Amino acid sequence: MDVVPPPPPSIMRPTPFQDILRTNAVPSDDECDQIRAFLAEPARDLAALTERTKQLRIELQAAQRELADLVSFITDHQALISPFRRIPDDLLRLIFMHTLPATRNTALVAEEGPLLLCSVSRHWRDVALTTPRLWSCMHIVVPEERRMDALKAVLSTWLQRSGAVPLSFSMRISRRNNAWGAFWASRESPSHVTTTLPILPLLAAASSRWDDVQLVFTKSDDLRVLANLDVDDVTNLRSIALVTDSSVPAGTASPPTPSPTPLPFLATKSLRRFKFDGHIDLLPLNVVWPQLTELSLNIPAVQFPASLPFPLPLLRECVALQRFNLALSGYNLEFAASDAESQSSAAAAFLPQLTHIELTIDMRNTQSNGSRIFRALVVPALASLCLVSTTRNLPELFRPIASTLKTLHIPIDALTTEALRSGLELLHVLEELIMVGEPNRPPQTLQTHPPAGIYNPVRKDRHWLACFLPLESASPPDEGILLAALRRLELTRVALVSDELIAHVLRSRVVLSASTFMFQCTVYRTKQLDLHAELADLLPSLELKLSYREPIARAKYSAVEGTELDVSPSGGFADVEFFWQ
Repeated sequence: MDVVPPPPPSIMRPTPFQDILRTNAVPSDDECDQIRAFLAEPARDLAALTERTKQLRIELQAAQRELADLVSFITDHQALISPFRRIPDDLLRLIFMHTLPATRNTALVAEEGPLLLCSVSRHWRDVALTTPRLWSCMHIVVPEERRMDALKAVLSTWLQRSGAVPLSFSMRISRRNNAWGAFWASRESPSHVTTTLPILPLLAAASSRWDDVQLVFTKSDDLRVLANLDVDDVTNLRSIALVTDSSVPAGTASPPTPSPTPLPFLATKSLRRFKFDGHIDLLPLNVVWPQLTELSLNIPAVQFPASLPFPLPLLRECVALQRFNLALSGYNLEFAASDAESQSSAAAAFLPQLTHIELTIDMRNTQSNGSRIFRALVVPALASLCLVSTTRNLPELFRPIASTLKTLHIPIDALTTEALRSGLELLHVLEELIMVGEPNRPPQTLQTHPPAGIYNPVRKDRHWLACFLPLESASPPDEGILLAALRRLELTRVALVSDELIAHVLRSRVVLSASTFMFQCTVYRTKQLDLHAELADLLPSLELKLSYREPIARAKYSAVEGTELDVSPSGGFADVEFFWQ
């Protein structure tokens, strides 16, 4: 090995030019000659140091190669004695099943699922190819027509490798072919419109193995591919979702009113979960509604204004229903003439086993009168309610279900603090509450005559969470506290409530709670207190999860607005929202 030369003397040597170094001074000709002469020796040191560095780099690279070769040599031999090599194939198959996505079907890509396992080794490939359940769960993204043959080939392979085990699959139209894209493409060339029609026969051929499936249709005519299936062809079908994905967006055309295509197989006695997403005129009516335990309906209006009788007639037959999701977009709900008539007559739907409801209905529409929903739906066992929108008349909405409701998810942006409290006061057995947003101040605290009469500023209430504190005059204390049975509180999208108020509320709750009180909050502002340290004395009676995120940026003046130099994000209002009236 070559001997590395000793390092040159330190370059930090005295210089006669210290006074003009790092200045804008211009040296004279004589000084320039002196500088060149002075740098002769440092230049030789630089060359020597450069050569030494080069030699050390060569030696380092050689040592790194030797190290990598040695590590590889040892690793290759250690792999021969790895316990994983001696795992029985049956146990390996079980491990493979746990590599699949837990909450969805497997995408038909090489980056996950059985295709990824097949790429590891020949042995793993052999095991994966002989494990049908790995290939029985598929997430199918439907491409445009020119890519359809490739998808059909892949789909055929997966269906073949899945053997005879039950099938689960989900479908969706590629985002490349969303409704607007398909609409404009169809104006140029009908062949560019994405359709699920080519792959439906492949899936229908395996209908005897259908278990939990989702079928997407781009046209009502696509349903006819399945019209020949009978109940004897789907004896294993437990769950089905029918989704219509129109290629023409609402309002761009006036297609004739569709008519439902009979689908005899939906009358199978094995069906327990049914989901429908599409025009109400396409909703199949031959489902055996009394045997369903889960029902999900997403029915958007295609013409406006639109009205819909509530409850839907089919709900009166769903006597075994346990979970119900209902989304009605653009509809005004039509109730019976009076509450008394609705609850005492055949107009009401009696759902004795229903425990969970999720409603996506614009209850703020006064014509919908959403507060009467639970007079039209009689749900004596309802324990969980999720609302995407709410009515300001919460007492009327909650009163029929107050004695059983234990979990509530509710948006509160459109409410005042008093309206929120008046509704929650009825829920004496509520144990879990999830609230989105923050309520507003009472109307009397706002401007009576806003500037120019154009808008009325709606200001958020910074102290709204104080309504969860016990009343000082209450005796005993638990009689003066809102939701005394509450065990879990979650706040999402809040910005104005202070950390001090949060700490005060949590202390009052933990004292009254017989078990661990859980609090989770997502706050869009900077942290004011270290609540974990502030409330450390409450552990383990308190489970605390906090997330602080960047607040909404206020709009700021910039002299470069409207030019390419303006890179600031669009501004907003941190504590004021304006609603046009």
